Amino acid sequence: MYLDPQPFIDRLTRDGMIDRVSRGTRRAWAKNGISIYRADYWCIKYGYHPAQIFGNAFYEGCFPEEMVS
Repeated sequence: MYLDPQPFIDRLTRDGMIDRVSRGTRRAWAKNGISIYRADYWCIKYGYHPAQIFGNAFYEGCFPEEMVS
């Protein structure tokens, strides 16, 4: 599953850390999205919890349907 990288890019920009991610990586995210695994890696690397950045979209598909209500 891939997430829209824009919320993460916006947060890094707002917090003055966007320059810590290469332009090539940001371009790849814009083109392909960011996988939930890489989103987890990058968010934790910069001190965020992925759900803090991506909200419920980060957990989409993680739980059986009967658990989601």
